[in-house]
Amino acid sequence: MCHAIGHIARISSDTLLGALETCETVSGGDNLQTCYVGVFMEDVGLASFAENTERVSYTSYGYPCDTLDPKYHNACYVQLNEYQKRLFDESLIPRSQQLKIAIDVCSALAGPSRRECFFGFGYKQDRGTTPSGLRTHQGPRIFCALPTSDALACMTGLAENYGGLARYKEAIALCESQKTASDEQWCYDHVFENMGMSAEKVRDVCTSRDSERCLR
Repeated sequence: MCHAIGHIARISSDTLLGALETCETVSGGDNLQTCYVGVFMEDVGLASFAENTERVSYTSYGYPCDTLDPKYHNACYVQLNEYQKRLFDESLIPRSQQLKIAIDVCSALAGPSRRECFFGFGYKQDRGTTPSGLRTHQGPRIFCALPTSDALACMTGLAENYGGLARYKEAIALCESQKTASDEQWCYDHVFENMGMSAEKVRDVCTSRDSERCLR
């Protein structure tokens, strides 16, 4: 419900900030973040698909997160890739340069904002497909080229994406590819525990995919 309220708030508000502030009047805690996400998802549509008279104008690859208070960054950076896509498409930026630009935006940040930016970057990094429609699974390869803490934030984002979309085969492969036991456990926590999955359901998922490490 709070997520839907976020969408409605942005539809009915003249500004992005006004919609975010509406969320603050009706929810709190995790529900507030859910409302914020709804606002940004709706705003991406206005930024990319609305008629020119309504379209939000921006030129920064960090927009809108770089214009907002850090309290909004957690939700904003999950959608940053969608805002960037409009600029990439308009300028015909090739994929290799898109990745560098997106990484540079996150690398210029510090503290929690940097971590949240790389989380959002990772969350969106397994949507590419080949001409025949097969997924490219480029996310892990991209992460490996990043500093350790940034790579972990990216992996966490992708793990939550897999969990949210019930892509458990890919999730298990991602977690088992981690170099340390602690990172592997962190990955599984974000696939299963942070998705609210029961222990029984986790066992069923791991058993059906013949993964003993997943069962630990």
